[in-house]
Order: sequence, then structure tokens, then C-alpha cells
Amino acid sequence: VNAARAAQLAETTLVNVGDAIPETTLRTIDGDAITLPEPGRVVLVNFFATWCVPCEKELPQLQNLWLKLRDNDHFQMVVIGREETAEAVRSFREKHAFSFPMAADPDREIYALFAKELISRTFVVSSQGQVVYSKAGYDETDIAELNAVLNEQLVATK
Repeated sequence: VNAARAAQLAETTLVNVGDAIPETTLRTIDGDAITLPEPGRVVLVNFFATWCVPCEKELPQLQNLWLKLRDNDHFQMVVIGREETAEAVRSFREKHAFSFPMAADPDREIYALFAKELISRTFVVSSQGQVVYSKAGYDETDIAELNAVLNEQLVATK
């Protein structure tokens, strides 16, 4: 299973571990601007869709990470609805009581900088703007690895 996921990820990913994060600015559904990269901050970027069943399993885990790390000045997170309107993302957030920053990407403009296909997608960007973690899809074992990468990167920013 992991080998198949890795092969599919390699075929569809435009930004790989070791690459610089694409420079972009997006606006959250709350109206806040997030610019990537954010020098000095570790950034978790996740792409999801409201219809994606694995995303619905993954996002509560990301909510837990957000609650744990949101007060860390060296951490930023944004969850982006691929091919979703701001209204759909807002409704989805309210339904699931998520508190992390969310943005809409109705035309895949941001997603297209990172990948060709596959949802969900999670990237971790170091405080120097380099991708240090990239996964497509969701498996429960990914959360432990993601948590370890975030902790390692946040320790490195101090």
C-alpha cells in the first residue's frame, strides 16, 4: 500500500520534499492574508474537499494538531478547499467545528502550484521555505509522522 501511495504521489506531485514552496498569497475565509513561504515560521498546508471521505477522517486529526500548536509563534497552518467556494468551506468548517485557518481555492489556482491531482494533500514547509514533508491521501499512521516532523521543525526554529 505504501509503495503504491508513493508512486502515485511521485506521478502527481509538482512540489517535492527538498523543493522551495511556491510563492503565493491566499486569503482565508475569515479575510486574513497568508503568504507562502512565511520566513521564520513552520507552515502546514493541507488541501481537502468537502466530498472527500478520507479528508473527513484526517481533518479532526489536524484540528488536534492545531489546538496543540496554534499558540506557537513559529507555526502557521492553512487548510485549503480545492475546487470549493468560500461559502462551501465556511459551511463545512461550521458543521465540523474546526477552528484552524481555512481558505477556498475554487479554480485550483493554488492547488495547481503543488500538484496535478489527488486529495487530500499535506505539506510541511520549514522556516526557511523548504518542503520537508509531503503526503497524498490519508492513513492514521500519517498523523504520528506529521506530528514528529512538525515538532522537529519547530525545535529547529528556536
